[in-house]
Amino acid sequence: NYIHSALVPPSAKPKKPTTSKSTSTNSTTTANNNNNNPTKKRKKKQKAKFSAKSAKCWVYVTGLPLDCTLEEVIDTFSKVGILDLDPETQKPKVKLYKHHKGPLQGTLKGDASICYARPESVDLALQLLDEAQFIRSTTVTRKSSYSTSDPLPIIRVQRAKFEQHGDIFESTKKRNISQAKRKVVRMAALQAVDWDEGDNGRISGGRKGLRIIVLKHMFHPRDLKEDTEDAALRKLEQDVHTECEQWGTVEKITIFAKNPQGVMIVKFAQPSAASTAVKEYNGRSPPVMNHINAGKNGGGGGNKSIHDNTLKIDANYWDGVTDYTIHDEEKEIHETKKRHDEFGKWLDNQDDLPEEFKLQVEGH
Repeated sequence: NYIHSALVPPSAKPKKPTTSKSTSTNSTTTANNNNNNPTKKRKKKQKAKFSAKSAKCWVYVTGLPLDCTLEEVIDTFSKVGILDLDPETQKPKVKLYKHHKGPLQGTLKGDASICYARPESVDLALQLLDEAQFIRSTTVTRKSSYSTSDPLPIIRVQRAKFEQHGDIFESTKKRNISQAKRKVVRMAALQAVDWDEGDNGRISGGRKGLRIIVLKHMFHPRDLKEDTEDAALRKLEQDVHTECEQWGTVEKITIFAKNPQGVMIVKFAQPSAASTAVKEYNGRSPPVMNHINAGKNGGGGGNKSIHDNTLKIDANYWDGVTDYTIHDEEKEIHETKKRHDEFGKWLDNQDDLPEEFKLQVEGH
């Protein structure tokens, strides 16, 4: 029998295939989502990829003595150009490779990577230092039986090549270094080769230059006696001022007496003086501070020498951000409590004051 399609019960209606339509709909939806979210596409394209470091400024050295020091390597390779500085430490980018396993673990392998501030210095290093003798320092104390009569080793210098090890590049190894520190090392490298000795005290090109330096390990707060601390630090400030005046005009010296790193900050008028001071102070032994530990009755306690042979002075340019002030929390809490007690006593003595001088409380 013929029945009009509109009268057919729903359960009796034939089911239509929906596969193609569903697939089409899903495809359309996916396409629309991709079009509406272009950032997903960009993220896929911007996966971290390995790229060689600034190899144009790096050299790779082999043939170094197994008992050489970092200072010897820096001294040798800085003769042909300015070494680039690490933004975190402000020290030259020099890496001496060591054994990581086996019986020789921790000892030098005889090779190194060195970074210059300018690519031109790499060309000079290849011309002048490749197959050259490595000059040894006569002031370094060595564990090996090295003698000045021994023949000098011959080193090989070539352009550094950086390659990815493995299939995965880990971009998380990058250090989080502030822009202020990066700016300081860039300015320091420029200042080392391009400063103006004129009255303006600026780097060539009108830049102000770096004129403030930080000296660490100049003293240790725990070694200062309370009754002679001011005199000892005043003498230290005078000695530093006298020496720094040899290199340029000293505008200000600040001592952070409570800082455990024994910090002093020296501000010069000329960038060239600051550069010289960093070079002269860095790596030097701390000054010997002698002061008389006199008792309350005037008895002499003898001379006290404040000196730690294991520490060396660390001289860097100030990054313009770091505050070396150490706050004494216990002292601040004590002073606050003292002020509160004094105010309480003042309130208790209100009854002894004339009416016009008493504390007026609103509503009474």
